Amino acid sequence: MAQNDTAVKGQQNIYTSKGANNELGFAIQQMMNGINTAIPCKVVAVYPSNSSVGYVDVLPLITYVDGMGKAVQPVTHYHLPYSRIQGGIAALIIDPVAGDKGLAVFASRDVSTVTADTTEPQQPASFRRFSESDGYYVGGFLNQAPQIKNDIGINIKDIDFLVVPHN
Repeated sequence: MAQNDTAVKGQQNIYTSKGANNELGFAIQQMMNGINTAIPCKVVAVYPSNSSVGYVDVLPLITYVDGMGKAVQPVTHYHLPYSRIQGGIAALIIDPVAGDKGLAVFASRDVSTVTADTTEPQQPASFRRFSESDGYYVGGFLNQAPQIKNDIGINIKDIDFLVVPHN
């Protein structure tokens, strides 16, 4: 019988059902396939904010693989809050730009109930775990070398500098 190239193929192999250990190992591997932790990505859109939270849309830079071993193009992850270096009300604000590369990280629980105004622990809104829906963007990895441009203004105000002498 000729193999049909359009047939659906799973991730099992000829050893999957050969013993309890292989079956258990396969079941564990399949469950772990649904766990998302982090993935390198590039910024495709930026929604900066004058308040405390800005958002980005990102495209993963790693494809998924189907049962036939072929690449499946990833989809854009929308509206991920991005990180800033901040302590209290002091912050170094360098918003990402389209094309920047960074890391999308995914929380272990549904974080949709956590907002900029949240001050106390919140109950998750669902039983969702390790979902790409619960992502954050941490930027500044594998990008171009920084350049100083004449058209960028730097405005430093209301900051006390502490100078520590080097020995």
